[in-house]
Amino acid sequence: MAMAILFASARVVVHAQTQGYSIIINEQSFVPVQTDFAVGVPIDKIGKDTSNRPCARLKIHINRMTTEDIEALQFRTVGGSVVVMRQVVASEGDGLIVELTAKQHTRFFFRHPKYGDSNEVSLNLEGDKEYKLSAELCISYPIFISSNVVDAEVYLDDNYKGRTNDRYTLTVMDIMPGSHTLKIQHGSAVVEQQIEVTSTNLYFRLDVDIANTIPQYVVFEVSPRNAVVIIDKKSYVPDTDGGIQTTLYNGTYNYEVIAKDYHSEKGTFLVSGEKVEKQITLKPTFGWLSIVENGTLLNASIYIDDNLIGTTPINRHALSSGEHHIRIIKSMYKTYEDYITINEGEENKYATTLTADFANVTLTSNAGSDIYINGEYRGKSPWTGVLAAGTYIFEAKKEGHTTTTISKNIGSEPANQSYTLDDPKPIMGTINVTCSPIKVEILVDDVAVGYTPLRHNLIIGKHNVTLRKEGYQQYTQTVNVSKDDVIDINATLQEVKESSYEPKFNNDLSSSDDFEFSIGEVTEEIEEEEIFFTVEEMPKFRGGGLPEFRNWVQKNIEYPWDAIENGIQGNVVVQFVVGTDGKIQNFKILQSPDKSLSDATIKVLKKANEIMIGWKPGKQRGKPVKVSFTLPVSFKIAQ
Repeated sequence: MAMAILFASARVVVHAQTQGYSIIINEQSFVPVQTDFAVGVPIDKIGKDTSNRPCARLKIHINRMTTEDIEALQFRTVGGSVVVMRQVVASEGDGLIVELTAKQHTRFFFRHPKYGDSNEVSLNLEGDKEYKLSAELCISYPIFISSNVVDAEVYLDDNYKGRTNDRYTLTVMDIMPGSHTLKIQHGSAVVEQQIEVTSTNLYFRLDVDIANTIPQYVVFEVSPRNAVVIIDKKSYVPDTDGGIQTTLYNGTYNYEVIAKDYHSEKGTFLVSGEKVEKQITLKPTFGWLSIVENGTLLNASIYIDDNLIGTTPINRHALSSGEHHIRIIKSMYKTYEDYITINEGEENKYATTLTADFANVTLTSNAGSDIYINGEYRGKSPWTGVLAAGTYIFEAKKEGHTTTTISKNIGSEPANQSYTLDDPKPIMGTINVTCSPIKVEILVDDVAVGYTPLRHNLIIGKHNVTLRKEGYQQYTQTVNVSKDDVIDINATLQEVKESSYEPKFNNDLSSSDDFEFSIGEVTEEIEEEEIFFTVEEMPKFRGGGLPEFRNWVQKNIEYPWDAIENGIQGNVVVQFVVGTDGKIQNFKILQSPDKSLSDATIKVLKKANEIMIGWKPGKQRGKPVKVSFTLPVSFKIAQ
């Protein structure tokens, strides 16, 4: 019994130390007392203040305060020239009667030596009037709450007060005496009870159902993977596979899944003692555009609403639902424009055909002319290629010739167009060649042109002029011929005294198929790799000489079909060397009507190296040497 009394006494001491007090003036209770004759409530006469100003009377009812405590109250005014003329305890002992200067916005409060200061109020007072007002001494207590779980949420009158600590308790301060609703929640477990707080009833215990406090796994799998999952206002960001996992106590939860360009989804789910799994696929607010790259759409540039989205193929490009402007641009085709409709969650497989905006153009000029289009080299004449619609400047150029030009506006119709440029005209100059001795053979760029003395016209540019005669040292001079220039060449050949023979030969094949050589004794030293024009033992082709080889060439030559179609014919003059092994080499075209004929000539010469019986090399002083020949090859179209 003594232990029980000791325990109770200790608790009383704690309460006395922890309870709180405050005086509250209820400004909402301020009302005037009715004094008209209809009501018939008489009031005592109210005097004036020391400055002869009207006064007002306040009858203040104070709850929960003893008469002794009321007598200790001090009525304090704030600011202004307000004079308190009278302050007495009401006859019933439950309040104060105060008379003071009447004025607007009269501010005051109570001060008590034990309970401290009250709140401050501001009242509008009129002279010779009486008013009612109420106040209250508020006493609060700490209450001590315990439960059977740690970290439980504690609510008092639906106001959150905190969580139970590791000793399963929570102390809540400043609770007014009276009835209150106490609620403890842990996870989905909730327990609630009405409590009565008094000076002797401050300890309360509520236990929750532990079975409902075990959290369960909640798993969401969402699409798209960048969606955000919101559960009871808490956000979760999915992993790279679009999944989130968390643990929640038993109960009902609200969720929302949101993602840009998708319709959000809301709902509720229930956690009830086992794992919860949900799969959410949001519906897009967009659709897709696909364009294949077949036909005229191959490698076309696609613009949607004036923004480039790529070149074909376009594979499921996401677009917001609704109408969009499409523009398709491709070189050589007219720009295509249209409007397309994208539906939510649907793919628009778009296809169309572009209209050609080009033509196949053929440009023809003198064979071998260089063709330029808008200042850019395109190839040799005749040239054929594709040009987009537009205006063009066509030029035919040839070294040492005047440039010919035409301008044309190319459209897509007709599909095939041909234009002829005038042949470039040669720009000429002249060389005047004299020599001692006379009748010296003249070669220009290794092509024989006659014998001295001679005036000879040349296309402008650099040329090598060679003078040669048996028994004399060869003379070569480089000249740069300009338009209408006359360049004089006057040379004296030096006699070769070591030579004791006068070979006579005719290497001009343009007028005769007969070749004769008369060779005397040669005494000069042979230089290694030296190329000869005549030697003691000339090269042989199948027992014959150059005429036999020319016949073989003419029989085996292949006339280019393009040259035949374009009427190109004439002689190709080619220089070559019969090597010490009987193989021909060092091919050099000295004159040709067209490159195609030159190529055909080189091709047949190379073929000569592949036959079983070919050239037998020439010899000088019994040793094989290289010998140079000049051969004309005839190309003539049969009538």
